[in-house]
Amino acid sequence: MTNLEKEYEPFLYPAKEERIEILKSQPLLSKLYLTTNDSVKSVNTSEDFIKENDFTVWRNRFNNKVRRLEFSYVLLRFYYSRGIPDTNWAENTDDGSTEFFPFLKDKAIRTNKFLFDYSVENFFYHYVSAADIVYHLLNVYYKLAIVSGTKFNKKVLDKLKGRDVAKVLEHFENTIRSFRKDRNDFAHNFSFNEIDLRSKREIKEGREVITICSYYFSTSSQTLIRIEDSIVHFSELIDLINKELSK
Repeated sequence: MTNLEKEYEPFLYPAKEERIEILKSQPLLSKLYLTTNDSVKSVNTSEDFIKENDFTVWRNRFNNKVRRLEFSYVLLRFYYSRGIPDTNWAENTDDGSTEFFPFLKDKAIRTNKFLFDYSVENFFYHYVSAADIVYHLLNVYYKLAIVSGTKFNKKVLDKLKGRDVAKVLEHFENTIRSFRKDRNDFAHNFSFNEIDLRSKREIKEGREVITICSYYFSTSSQTLIRIEDSIVHFSELIDLINKELSK
């Protein structure tokens, strides 16, 4: 890390009024919370009690995750609105080299981008985590008795085949497949908001092709569009689940 990258302006935090306005701009966030209070109509047996207890615990865990997701969204929108001019993120220099992120020379913009990226990463973590908790909730609600472990989500989905919720879940998972990959890349690889200059090997027409310093970068505006779309997809899933669990 260069000295330039270490220098930031004092971090700003959105005021209460600003947070309220950001939340008003994305009303679907409020639709992500699970509103079902009970998993059984009446508790008559020990199994009913266990189911009700575990369902409540997982529901609260889910809603806490959504609150963190919501908070991450507020922050990333706040720092995005302060200005991140990253459309021209790579420029050719007079000596024939490429300069990445020339706009980072400005300390205020550098601070905005750092905090935006940090909030985006948190959003991805909490989004995928909340999506995974849905499977635990359904496992308890339908008494599937699937033990947590390898391919837990798939096992739950397989057991739910034939129900409306399974179709919606499958559609949701197909929609967020790239979201799950990017969350994994945040944790273990290069993320889409970093420049990856590693060499790449691939087979084309039976021959190995090695590419040096090929790179890709997702701008802040492109990232925000993906996040807004992801909220739409999640809200559709949770709307159906709230209805399903209220039956």
